Amino acid sequence: MKIRKLLLIIIPVLLLSLQANAQRQVIQIPDIPGYITLKGDLHTHTVFSDGLVWPTFRVNEAWRDGLDVLALTDHLEYTPFSADVKVDAARPYEIAKTLASRHGLLLVQGVEITRGMPPGHLNAIFLEDPEKLRLDDVTEVMKEALRQGAYIFWNHPGWRGQQPDGITRVYDLHREWFGKGWVHGVEFGNGRTYYPEVIDIAREHNLAILANSDVHGTTADSYTPGAVSHRPLTLIFSKEKSMTALREAMFEQRMVAWIQNILAGSEQWLTPLLQASLEVEPPNTVVGENKWVTIRNESAFLIHLEKDDDEAAGPNSIRLEPLTTVVVQIPRDVNSIRYNVVNTFTIETSGPLLLDLEIPKTLID
Repeated sequence: MKIRKLLLIIIPVLLLSLQANAQRQVIQIPDIPGYITLKGDLHTHTVFSDGLVWPTFRVNEAWRDGLDVLALTDHLEYTPFSADVKVDAARPYEIAKTLASRHGLLLVQGVEITRGMPPGHLNAIFLEDPEKLRLDDVTEVMKEALRQGAYIFWNHPGWRGQQPDGITRVYDLHREWFGKGWVHGVEFGNGRTYYPEVIDIAREHNLAILANSDVHGTTADSYTPGAVSHRPLTLIFSKEKSMTALREAMFEQRMVAWIQNILAGSEQWLTPLLQASLEVEPPNTVVGENKWVTIRNESAFLIHLEKDDDEAAGPNSIRLEPLTTVVVQIPRDVNSIRYNVVNTFTIETSGPLLLDLEIPKTLID
């Protein structure tokens, strides 16, 4: 009995100590003019559906992983642990919200609508009362989510569980909902998989694109910080760090998807994000007709540049790992260089972003 009482004292102290010593990863992603960049994962699971962790664990994990925004989106229709955990779609948010507030994490209440194809799986976030979405008719579920002001996006549209060849297909039901404005976005990336064909779908139907982990276990087991398997994120360009500003940014499609070292989104947001990530310094030295210029990657992104025109100035290819620097030789009279960022997809062209880098002048220029 004495040992049990002692454990009841020691275990909470140890847990508090572990939390106090937890270290937060810094994900170096720049802000862009007029906005701050929020790092979000808008698709995660807990034991209240088929996840393997408690809601507060998901919050601690997100904080340690360097996130600013987290959505808990347990399945409405799939709850394999219902014999052990009471089915209540609102409960994960209620359990986690106090801890999220202490960490300065924006916690978004949501659910995953889990149906066969079509429509497949969709996330509804910014919900007021997720339990009201427990309806048989999926159209009525969508109407109730929209009545609550939800932002709705199509999850893992090429998931092999519903698309055996892994190719995203748009069905008539999707087209109907897209046309009505019921669906606001689509996952370009989910977990370790991304779907290039989503770019064309997003452009045709005016959808934002997102990337999320859809984590069920732990991100520590799934992703290695700094490696190609980094936790996928939706980067949201917000006026401030608040729930109101976050909602506004998402409904205005101010987002870029980041997964497997690929950035995808509109040129409107990709261009300032990449320009803010790359710092070009004035020439180090000038000798004859050439000068040498330093380019710094000040972000967590891999940035792979390839020349748009073989006759243009600069090296044919520049590969900048996160937080690294290169020195390149260019002709003395060149004041800008143009490259395709090959590890990007733009909604406008379905191809890579074309980026101009201005070379700062010095007195010798």
